[in-house]
Amino acid sequence: MKKNFKIEEPDYVLFKDFASFLAEEHDAELIFKDREFEKIKIFERNLLELPEVINSPEGFYKGGVLYLTTSAFSVLKQQEKALERLINGVNKGEIAVLVVNADILKETFDTLGDLVKKLPVVVYKNEETSYFKNRLKSYLNFCFSPFALCHGSAVEVFGEGVLVIGESGAGKSECVLELVERGHLFIADDLIKLVNYPPSSILLMTGSQSDRFKFFMELRGVGIIDVLRTFGPSKVKVKSELAMIVEITNEDVKERSIDREKTVQIFGKPIPFFTFSVKERGLIPTRIETSILGYKLKKFGYETGKVIREVLGGESDKKVT
Repeated sequence: MKKNFKIEEPDYVLFKDFASFLAEEHDAELIFKDREFEKIKIFERNLLELPEVINSPEGFYKGGVLYLTTSAFSVLKQQEKALERLINGVNKGEIAVLVVNADILKETFDTLGDLVKKLPVVVYKNEETSYFKNRLKSYLNFCFSPFALCHGSAVEVFGEGVLVIGESGAGKSECVLELVERGHLFIADDLIKLVNYPPSSILLMTGSQSDRFKFFMELRGVGIIDVLRTFGPSKVKVKSELAMIVEITNEDVKERSIDREKTVQIFGKPIPFFTFSVKERGLIPTRIETSILGYKLKKFGYETGKVIREVLGGESDKKVT
């Protein structure tokens, strides 16, 4: 299992991805668009603010996103050294992106001068800045979170993310397709990305770099299908929290004990792990559904295996409610 989950840490975020995120924000827009901006790399995980930049030595930061507030512009107007430090930070690559309020930008456009043409400037229109600011922080934290890539298929079953893995030709895609036809949600096929965000969770999503291909699936004997257009937008989901890993194998699977659940460690978190053989009688999609229902019951404190053990151990089943 370890070979399937090599943990990596992102070094940077491309501005084109940052811009795609901003496109979904109704109160933000990019001005002075330049195709060269797409190649800009953001290296700083934390959202920068003016006080920490002007109080740090030159060269301290590398490719950060600077969030300018109302008070920040007051400082720029009153302190010539602050504006000079900001300009030097842009020229030396410490600052990769500026985020400013639309009204404030109009008032201080002359103060910033050509600065706004040297790098992407994101303008937010809402006067209430805390929501948008927190969105930016969350996005950057997500982008710089540890991740792992693996080969498999991903689906959300009864609201829980399931990663289906196995050897090539084992029937992973067919299994997920059957689950989608039963009403569950398709996430991704082939290259799967696991993201440790927030630290207590693991997100399951596509590893494809292209948005055009993220809902594509390859079926043996059929070819490539677009799940989004074939089944409709109500049958797909961009990401889901990982709850279970299922391995499909051509080998015989040993019987497990009543209440001894197998888990695998990913990002230091134990994830329930089931192995189903294609040689066994019964549909694997049905077993996945049943396993997820059992998992959901366990989250509410009810474990069937524990109940059986108590009964076999001579304890009264009246304790079970």
